[in-house]
Amino acid sequence: MSENVERLVEYYFQIVEKGLKEEGIWGETVRRFPPSAIREAVRRIVERCIETYWPLENVDWRTVFEKLKDHGSVESFIKDLEEKREIPPSPEEEAREYALRELAEAAARLKQRVLEEKEYEKLLSAHREVTSIRKKLHEVEKERDEWRKKYEETAKKYVEETESLKREIESLKREIEKLKAAPPPPTPPPTPAAVKLTPEDEEKLEKLFKHILISEIGKVPKEAIEEFARELENLRALSYEEAAKIIQLLALEIAEREKAPKVLPPMPEKCPIDGSPIREVTRVPIGPVPIRLTAEEEEFRRRVGLPVPERELVWVDVPPTMKVYACEMDHLFERDPATGRLIQRTPEYVYRKILRETAALRKAAYPEEAAPPAPVYYYLPPPPRPMRLQNAWWDWLERVKGLTKEQFMALSWEEKERIRKEWGEWVRRTGGRGD
Repeated sequence: MSENVERLVEYYFQIVEKGLKEEGIWGETVRRFPPSAIREAVRRIVERCIETYWPLENVDWRTVFEKLKDHGSVESFIKDLEEKREIPPSPEEEAREYALRELAEAAARLKQRVLEEKEYEKLLSAHREVTSIRKKLHEVEKERDEWRKKYEETAKKYVEETESLKREIESLKREIEKLKAAPPPPTPPPTPAAVKLTPEDEEKLEKLFKHILISEIGKVPKEAIEEFARELENLRALSYEEAAKIIQLLALEIAEREKAPKVLPPMPEKCPIDGSPIREVTRVPIGPVPIRLTAEEEEFRRRVGLPVPERELVWVDVPPTMKVYACEMDHLFERDPATGRLIQRTPEYVYRKILRETAALRKAAYPEEAAPPAPVYYYLPPPPRPMRLQNAWWDWLERVKGLTKEQFMALSWEEKERIRKEWGEWVRRTGGRGD
C-alpha cells in the first residue's frame, strides 16, 4: 500500500512541477518552499483523497499548486484548499460539521419547546402581579389604620392643651383685674440726658482718623473711610473723649492691617506692549503742553537756526501714595492692588491722579487750623518738543550719541541706564536747546 502511495505522490509531484515550470512560477515557489515541502503537500492531498475515497482525477493539480506561493506555510495552504472545497475535508472536520448540524436541530427543538412554555409563563406572571397587588393593598390598609390611630391621639392632645390654655387665660384675666384695682406705682426720677457728638466733634474725629493713617502708612484707603463711617454710627451717644479713644484704636488697627505684607504675583520684567524692560519711576513726563516764548527768545532761535518750540515737557513727581511703572517706550502702568496685574494708564490719567493724591495728602497732613508751608516753585526750561516724547528721545539719541534704535536696544541694561541719565541731565541743563 505504501509503495502505491509513493508512486502516486511521485507521479502527481511531477505533474505539479511540470505545470509550475510551464507557468513560469516554479522558481518563485521554490524560493518560498523547497521541493521537499512541495512533495509533502502533494503527499497530504493524496493521502486525504485515498482516506475519503475522493478520486484523485478530481483534483486540478496544476491550478491548485499555483496558489502555494501566496501562503506562508503548507498547513495554511491545505487549510485554504479545504475551506474552498478543492480537496475533501478531513474526517475530523466532517465529524465537527455533523455535530454542528445536530446542535442546530436540537436548538430548533428547544426553541419550539420555549414557545410552547411561553403561555405558561404569561399565566404565572399574571398570578404574581395579582399577588403583589393584594400585598400592596394590605400594606395600604395597615398604614391607613396607623395614621387614623395617630390622628385620634393628636386630636385628643390638642383638646387637652386647648382646655389648659383657656384656664390660664381666665387666671390672667383675674390677675389683670387685681392690678387695675391696685394704686399706680411711684414715678421714677428722670434720667440725665445722654451726651451726644456734635457735627464739629464728628469732623474733628475724621481729621484725627486721617492724620493717624497718614502718619502711619502715608495714605487714607477708601475702605478705611467706609469703616470709619460705620464705626461713627455706633459712637454718636458717647462723649468726644471716649469716641476719640475708640477712633484712635480703629486707625491703628487699620494701619497695622495695611502694613501687613500682601502676597502678590512677581512684578513683570518686560512691557506687555513692546517687550522692553519695565521699571518703577519717581516722576513722569506730562505733555508736551503748549508754551509761549518771549519775542527776544523767538528772534534768537530764528537767528541761530534753532526750531521754535510750541510745546514743552513737564516732569511731575509721583506722590508716595502712588506707584507708577514705565518702559523704554514711555508706556505708563499701575498695578492692581488686589491681583497685582499691570493696568495701562494714559499720561492725562496719571497727571490727574497725581493732583488728587497730592491734594489729599496736603489736606490730611495740614488741618484747617494749621497753615500749610509756603509752596516751592521749580522752573524747567522748555525743550524744543514739536514732536512726541518717544520721537524726541530717539532723535536726541541718534543726533547726540550716534546710536540707532536697534543699536540702543542691543545694549546692556547698565549701559541703557547710563545713557538715560545722561539724557535727563542734558535736558535739565540745556532745556533741549543744544549744548
